[in-house]
Amino acid sequence: MSNKVRFILFSTLTSALCAVYAVPIVRTFAQSFESMVHSHLVLMPFIAAYFVFIERKKFTLEKVRPAWIVGAALIAGGAALGAVGMNKADMLSDNDFLAALIGSLELVFFGIASILFGIRVFTAFPFAVLMLLFAIPIPDMALDGFVHALRVGSNHVVNVIFKLLRVTYHREGFIYHLPQLSFNIAPQCSGIRSSIAVIITSLMAGKLMLKTMRNRILLIAAALPITMFKNAIRISVLTLMGSYIDERILASDLHRRGGLPFFILALLLLGAVLFALMKTEAGKQRKQKTESDSGESGPA
Repeated sequence: MSNKVRFILFSTLTSALCAVYAVPIVRTFAQSFESMVHSHLVLMPFIAAYFVFIERKKFTLEKVRPAWIVGAALIAGGAALGAVGMNKADMLSDNDFLAALIGSLELVFFGIASILFGIRVFTAFPFAVLMLLFAIPIPDMALDGFVHALRVGSNHVVNVIFKLLRVTYHREGFIYHLPQLSFNIAPQCSGIRSSIAVIITSLMAGKLMLKTMRNRILLIAAALPITMFKNAIRISVLTLMGSYIDERILASDLHRRGGLPFFILALLLLGAVLFALMKTEAGKQRKQKTESDSGESGPA
């Protein structure tokens, strides 16, 4: 099979696949604009395409070996997942239904890519594949677990902040009683949307700006506590402003839509971690270069 025919087949099959899954695709894009959690979905295919473009030289079409077994297994798994989603549509939430259908779409797409370009397409573009997986809506069970983890982490940090500031309060789980008011760190206060954005940003920044897998993992590991800290700062600031300045602040747009300054704070903290990791890599490179130069200039 010539490369031209291979690309024509890939484009044709991908277009047909998008046509078959047109309804869940449109609904997912609509959810991206309407949801407080899934605003990133619409961007992920474009981000994946960008990383395929910048890493295109890693993949050559010489001696392509179609992965028929892997491709068939992925297509079969995608078809099965889609069938389950359609058959259980009445029992699933809209979010879980879309997660099943978009997951099905991606499995079939990966199967087509495996058959036409071989398994090497995944080893050449692993990061693009990861970005595409982020285009799948997070299932409710996983989302609830993530939100709970963010609430627990934010709750502990708020508790520490109040103790450091010597705020008078009584805590009952996620509920705080201050002399002037009481508040609850509800699921809506978890900062889930900005947390996902910070995690995706850490993945992309690590891929583009760090050279070692160890440092990339460290940057990603720093993203979650940074988001919890950012969220706790927001909760603490708004609560203390509501308690000591004007309680109406807690029902204002500053509370509902004032997350941008705190998101910028999270990005600045993430940037500081990234800068420190880049400095360590640069220092190791200089040390290796010095050792290499001294070795070459030594006696024969």
